[in-house]
Amino acid sequence: MNKKLLGLLLATNFLFANNSTFIQEVYEQAQILDAKFNIDRKIILAYIKTESDFNPYTILLKTKDTAKIKLAFNKLNIKCKARDPYVAIYPIDGVEAEFVYDVIQNNYDFLEVQDYDFGIMQLNTRTIKGYGIDEKELYLDYKKNMLVGADIIRGCYTMLKNKTNISNILECYNRGVNIAHLEKSPRTYLAKFLKNYKSIK
Repeated sequence: MNKKLLGLLLATNFLFANNSTFIQEVYEQAQILDAKFNIDRKIILAYIKTESDFNPYTILLKTKDTAKIKLAFNKLNIKCKARDPYVAIYPIDGVEAEFVYDVIQNNYDFLEVQDYDFGIMQLNTRTIKGYGIDEKELYLDYKKNMLVGADIIRGCYTMLKNKTNISNILECYNRGVNIAHLEKSPRTYLAKFLKNYKSIK
Protein backbone atom coordinates (compact mmCIF):
# COMPACT_ATOMS: atom_id res chain seq x y z
CA MET A 1 0.00 0.00 0.00
CA ASN A 2 1.44 3.38 -0.94
CA LYS A 3 1.79 6.21 1.60
CA LYS A 4 -0.84 8.38 -0.09
CA LEU A 5 -3.46 5.62 0.07
CA LEU A 6 -2.54 4.75 3.66
CA GLY A 7 -2.94 8.39 4.70
CA LEU A 8 -6.30 8.52 2.95
CA LEU A 9 -7.51 5.39 4.75
CA LEU A 10 -6.41 6.67 8.15
CA ALA A 11 -8.04 10.06 7.62
CA THR A 12 -11.31 8.58 6.40
CA ASN A 13 -11.32 6.00 9.22
CA PHE A 14 -11.09 8.81 11.77
CA LEU A 15 -13.90 10.76 10.13
CA PHE A 16 -16.17 7.76 9.67
CA ALA A 17 -15.61 6.69 13.28
CA ASN A 18 -17.07 10.05 14.30
CA ASN A 19 -20.18 9.83 12.16
CA SER A 20 -21.41 13.38 12.71
CA THR A 21 -18.00 14.78 11.76
CA PHE A 22 -17.90 12.63 8.65
CA ILE A 23 -21.40 13.65 7.56
CA GLN A 24 -20.44 17.30 8.04
CA GLU A 25 -17.45 16.72 5.73
CA VAL A 26 -19.79 15.15 3.17
CA TYR A 27 -22.14 18.15 3.39
CA GLU A 28 -19.20 20.50 2.83
CA GLN A 29 -18.02 18.50 -0.17
CA ALA A 30 -21.57 18.55 -1.59
CA GLN A 31 -21.49 22.36 -1.34
CA ILE A 32 -18.23 22.44 -3.31
CA LEU A 33 -19.75 20.19 -5.98
CA ASP A 34 -22.89 22.35 -6.03
CA ALA A 35 -20.71 25.26 -7.16
CA LYS A 36 -18.66 23.16 -9.58
CA PHE A 37 -21.53 21.45 -11.40
CA ASN A 38 -24.41 23.82 -10.65
CA ILE A 39 -26.31 21.02 -8.91
CA ASP A 40 -28.29 21.75 -5.76
CA ARG A 41 -26.26 20.20 -2.93
CA LYS A 42 -29.50 18.71 -1.57
CA ILE A 43 -29.81 16.63 -4.75
CA ILE A 44 -26.28 15.27 -4.31
CA LEU A 45 -26.93 14.53 -0.64
CA ALA A 46 -30.29 12.90 -1.40
CA TYR A 47 -28.58 10.53 -3.84
CA ILE A 48 -25.98 9.71 -1.17
CA LYS A 49 -28.72 9.02 1.39
CA THR A 50 -30.59 6.87 -1.13
CA GLU A 51 -27.58 4.96 -2.41
CA SER A 52 -25.45 4.33 0.69
CA ASP A 53 -27.05 6.09 3.67
CA PHE A 54 -23.73 7.98 4.04
CA ASN A 55 -21.68 4.78 4.35
CA PRO A 56 -18.56 5.37 2.21
CA TYR A 57 -17.54 1.71 2.12
CA THR A 58 -20.70 -0.11 1.00
CA ILE A 59 -20.31 -2.45 -1.97
CA LEU A 60 -23.32 -3.98 -3.75
CA LEU A 61 -22.47 -7.06 -5.78
CA LYS A 62 -24.64 -8.57 -8.48
CA THR A 63 -23.88 -12.27 -8.66
CA LYS A 64 -25.06 -15.61 -9.96
CA ASP A 65 -24.60 -17.13 -6.49
CA THR A 66 -25.60 -14.95 -3.53
CA ALA A 67 -25.28 -17.85 -1.08
CA LYS A 68 -21.62 -18.40 -1.99
CA ILE A 69 -20.72 -14.74 -1.46
CA LYS A 70 -22.70 -14.47 1.78
CA LEU A 71 -21.00 -17.59 3.13
CA ALA A 72 -17.55 -16.31 2.13
CA PHE A 73 -17.93 -12.95 3.84
CA ASN A 74 -19.68 -14.42 6.88
CA LYS A 75 -16.62 -16.63 7.37
CA LEU A 76 -14.50 -13.48 7.23
CA ASN A 77 -16.76 -11.86 9.87
CA ILE A 78 -17.71 -9.05 7.50
CA LYS A 79 -21.29 -7.82 7.60
CA CYS A 80 -23.34 -8.53 4.49
CA LYS A 81 -26.95 -8.98 3.41
CA ALA A 82 -28.19 -11.02 0.46
CA ARG A 83 -31.25 -10.58 -1.70
CA ASP A 84 -31.06 -12.34 -5.07
CA PRO A 85 -29.28 -11.44 -7.25
CA TYR A 86 -27.51 -8.92 -4.97
CA VAL A 87 -25.26 -9.03 -1.93
CA ALA A 88 -24.60 -5.81 0.01
CA ILE A 89 -21.30 -5.78 1.91
CA TYR A 90 -20.66 -3.30 4.75
CA PRO A 91 -16.99 -2.93 5.75
CA ILE A 92 -16.60 -1.11 9.06
CA ASP A 93 -13.63 1.05 8.07
CA GLY A 94 -11.18 1.86 5.30
CA VAL A 95 -8.79 -0.98 6.12
CA GLU A 96 -11.57 -3.57 6.00
CA ALA A 97 -12.94 -1.90 2.85
CA GLU A 98 -9.60 -2.28 1.09
CA PHE A 99 -9.45 -5.93 2.18
CA VAL A 100 -12.98 -6.57 0.87
CA TYR A 101 -12.17 -4.88 -2.43
CA ASP A 102 -9.05 -7.04 -2.87
CA VAL A 103 -10.98 -10.22 -2.00
CA ILE A 104 -13.55 -9.40 -4.67
CA GLN A 105 -10.96 -8.60 -7.33
CA ASN A 106 -8.84 -11.68 -6.56
CA ASN A 107 -11.86 -14.03 -6.55
CA TYR A 108 -14.04 -12.36 -9.18
CA ASP A 109 -14.72 -15.48 -11.23
CA PHE A 110 -15.04 -17.82 -8.25
CA LEU A 111 -17.59 -15.51 -6.62
CA GLU A 112 -19.41 -15.28 -9.97
CA VAL A 113 -19.60 -11.49 -9.78
CA GLN A 114 -21.50 -9.98 -12.69
CA ASP A 115 -21.38 -6.33 -11.72
CA TYR A 116 -21.03 -4.09 -8.68
CA ASP A 117 -21.62 -0.62 -7.24
CA PHE A 118 -19.26 0.91 -4.70
CA GLY A 119 -18.66 3.77 -2.33
CA ILE A 120 -20.67 6.62 -0.93
CA MET A 121 -22.48 7.28 -4.23
CA GLN A 122 -22.56 3.62 -5.28
CA LEU A 123 -20.75 4.19 -8.57
CA ASN A 124 -21.13 1.34 -11.04
CA THR A 125 -17.93 -0.33 -12.16
CA ARG A 126 -18.96 -0.17 -15.84
CA THR A 127 -20.13 3.44 -15.70
CA ILE A 128 -16.84 4.85 -14.39
CA LYS A 129 -14.47 3.17 -16.85
CA GLY A 130 -14.19 6.29 -19.01
CA TYR A 131 -13.05 8.53 -16.15
CA GLY A 132 -9.46 7.29 -16.09
CA ILE A 133 -9.38 7.15 -12.28
CA ASP A 134 -8.08 4.11 -10.42
CA GLU A 135 -11.20 2.27 -9.29
CA LYS A 136 -9.82 1.26 -5.91
CA GLU A 137 -8.90 4.85 -5.09
CA LEU A 138 -12.32 5.99 -6.32
CA TYR A 139 -13.88 3.53 -3.89
CA LEU A 140 -11.75 4.45 -0.88
CA ASP A 141 -11.70 8.23 -1.43
CA TYR A 142 -15.25 9.44 -0.78
CA LYS A 143 -14.52 12.91 -2.19
CA LYS A 144 -13.47 11.47 -5.55
CA ASN A 145 -16.46 9.14 -5.40
CA MET A 146 -18.72 12.17 -4.89
CA LEU A 147 -16.99 14.09 -7.68
CA VAL A 148 -17.70 11.37 -10.23
CA GLY A 149 -21.20 10.85 -8.86
CA ALA A 150 -21.99 14.55 -9.29
CA ASP A 151 -20.63 14.45 -12.83
CA ILE A 152 -22.97 11.54 -13.62
CA ILE A 153 -25.93 13.47 -12.19
CA ARG A 154 -25.03 16.47 -14.34
CA GLY A 155 -24.61 14.16 -17.37
CA CYS A 156 -28.07 12.67 -16.86
CA TYR A 157 -29.61 16.13 -16.83
CA THR A 158 -27.64 17.35 -19.84
CA MET A 159 -28.47 14.30 -21.95
CA LEU A 160 -32.14 13.99 -21.05
CA LYS A 161 -33.45 17.49 -20.24
CA ASN A 162 -34.92 18.03 -23.72
CA LYS A 163 -35.99 14.43 -24.28
CA THR A 164 -38.03 13.28 -21.29
CA ASN A 165 -39.64 14.19 -17.96
CA ILE A 166 -38.08 15.07 -14.61
CA SER A 167 -38.95 11.67 -13.10
CA ASN A 168 -36.85 9.90 -15.73
CA ILE A 169 -34.01 12.39 -15.31
CA LEU A 170 -33.90 11.76 -11.55
CA GLU A 171 -33.99 7.98 -12.05
CA CYS A 172 -31.27 8.09 -14.70
CA TYR A 173 -28.58 7.92 -11.98
CA ASN A 174 -29.90 4.52 -10.96
CA ARG A 175 -31.23 3.12 -14.25
CA GLY A 176 -29.15 4.71 -17.01
CA VAL A 177 -30.07 6.93 -19.95
CA ASN A 178 -32.26 4.54 -21.97
CA ILE A 179 -35.65 6.27 -21.95
CA ALA A 180 -37.62 3.09 -22.74
CA HIS A 181 -35.99 1.43 -19.72
CA LEU A 182 -36.66 4.48 -17.55
CA GLU A 183 -40.33 4.49 -18.54
CA LYS A 184 -40.68 0.94 -17.19
CA SER A 185 -39.53 1.97 -13.72
CA PRO A 186 -41.94 1.17 -10.86
CA ARG A 187 -40.78 4.52 -9.36
CA THR A 188 -39.84 2.99 -6.02
CA TYR A 189 -36.33 4.46 -6.35
CA LEU A 190 -37.77 7.86 -7.21
CA ALA A 191 -40.10 7.78 -4.20
CA LYS A 192 -37.19 6.94 -1.89
CA PHE A 193 -35.05 9.68 -3.45
CA LEU A 194 -37.79 12.32 -3.05
CA LYS A 195 -38.38 11.32 0.56
CA ASN A 196 -34.67 11.64 1.27
CA TYR A 197 -34.47 14.96 -0.58
CA LYS A 198 -37.16 16.39 1.68
CA SER A 199 -35.25 15.20 4.76
CA ILE A 200 -31.97 16.91 3.83
CA LYS A 201 -31.29 20.13 5.76
